[in-house]
Amino acid sequence: MAIHAVSPPNLTPTMSLTSLPPDVLHTIVSSLPHRDLLSVTTVCGHLRKVGIECLLARPITINSEPQLASFCRFMLSEKCAERVLLLRQLRLIRLVSPEAVLDGLDHAITDSILDTGERQAHPWRHDFDNVMDREYSHQRCGTSMLVDVLQRATELQDLDMDELEILLSVAKPALTQAISSLPKLCRLTITGYGRWTRQLCRSLVSPHLRAIDVDFWHESAEPADDGTISYRALMALLSRYPEIEEVTAKNVTFAAPHKNLEPSVAASRAVHTLVLQGISGALSLHQLVEAFPNVRKLKLSGLSTTLPDTAYYSSQALRALNGGVARWQTLDELSGDLVSLYALNLQGCRVGRLVVNGPFALGDPQNLDRAFLAHQYATVIADAWPTSLRLTWTHHRRVVFGDPWLFFKDVCRASVAFPKLAHFGHGVRHLALDLCFSMSWESIDIPSVEGFPCLQTLVLRVRTAVGIPAVAQYSSGVGDVLVLKNLNTKDTRTGYVVQRVLRSHPTLQHVALALPYNGCMRHWWKSMTPEGSVVEVTEDVGRQLLAEAALDDLYAFA
Repeated sequence: MAIHAVSPPNLTPTMSLTSLPPDVLHTIVSSLPHRDLLSVTTVCGHLRKVGIECLLARPITINSEPQLASFCRFMLSEKCAERVLLLRQLRLIRLVSPEAVLDGLDHAITDSILDTGERQAHPWRHDFDNVMDREYSHQRCGTSMLVDVLQRATELQDLDMDELEILLSVAKPALTQAISSLPKLCRLTITGYGRWTRQLCRSLVSPHLRAIDVDFWHESAEPADDGTISYRALMALLSRYPEIEEVTAKNVTFAAPHKNLEPSVAASRAVHTLVLQGISGALSLHQLVEAFPNVRKLKLSGLSTTLPDTAYYSSQALRALNGGVARWQTLDELSGDLVSLYALNLQGCRVGRLVVNGPFALGDPQNLDRAFLAHQYATVIADAWPTSLRLTWTHHRRVVFGDPWLFFKDVCRASVAFPKLAHFGHGVRHLALDLCFSMSWESIDIPSVEGFPCLQTLVLRVRTAVGIPAVAQYSSGVGDVLVLKNLNTKDTRTGYVVQRVLRSHPTLQHVALALPYNGCMRHWWKSMTPEGSVVEVTEDVGRQLLAEAALDDLYAFA
């Protein structure tokens, strides 16, 4: 009997995840959501190492003292000494509890009052440091380990530290030295600008520092005679780092209107992005242009003036003060609240993208002067003559609106009510109306955009805290109405409403709708052929269209 050799079956070799090339494996793992990435670290030793590397490449946020201690022990593990070198972005939030801060201030001020000896002008600042050292020394444990981490984190690029002034007062001078010595620091965000923070900012050694975000709230503890210490502190800080490109400053105080302007300062010519939040005093266009001549993106918010009357009407005086001074010729982007932009008076400065936030944070919402607000809106738009415009409103709970687009319709009527502003909307090609309301409507309409005769793109984003999925229907004699119903399906009748809107406006080509709890944005496109056919396009195509209109940030539905 002949015996024949039997060949083994031709099995296709399989490849496990761990046998992938390192770069391919890192690409796959780094693209996972955070929760899945954490699960990867529990599979095996090899994937744990890769998963940790990918985790540390993402922003790390620490928001409690126990979490800080645990994080520091993890980073300082002797078994993985190279782990700390992977740290790129670190954010520390409220490591000092508000109770600790208030107790420290209370003890310091009380001690200052009870002491009858000779004291300097502001002794409680020094007493506060002593109280923090004495009563909250347990925080030294966590901060001392943090110092060790920062000393070894030579690849750290982005550091955000809340309540930094207090942390520095607890861990001085080791923490100051550790932060200032970071060799590759590109972005620094700090809250609380006082004695210790100033010392830190004067000693930063990184040649790569390009962005700084400072909250000057601590400066109020040492007021200057002219009340402009935060602005002067900002300019003094920037003068030490002429290569900084992005500046965010909160609680900035400008000189009062009756004061002389600041002496000429060294211009920060590298700054292309400037954000000012919580502005006090007289917002000075002259000072901003002189200090930041090459700004391309400007954001202003929270203007609080010291002029008489309400915030709305005092903005008229600031606008007059800013008239006739030098200004930027063009800006890529200008954004902020209505009062700040109106007071800045950028008449003649051409803006690529303008974002105006509704004014309901100021004054009594029941007593808003609609005519004056419409005039301010139209004036700001006419000043900037933007190509892309985004208007946002958040309706206050105490205001009962019969029409959610009431203020937008007021703005459109401004071209008739104020002849000098008749053409304020003629430069706008792309318009986004972003509405957030706290009430429940049965229907919401697509408002007329006849005041924007050259419009090509219209985006409506409607958000509500009391919301249900929305569908639309066309109702003859009522207008272009979107009816909100308790339905979980996407109703095709929305398309008929949008088609009507597109065909009623000769230049309009693209309409996008994001309605409550739909979870997506739908897009319609009209061809410019004689037939003017309208089709609903995919989200990918819609996203591209919004990017071309400089409105792609609206795509994230919130």
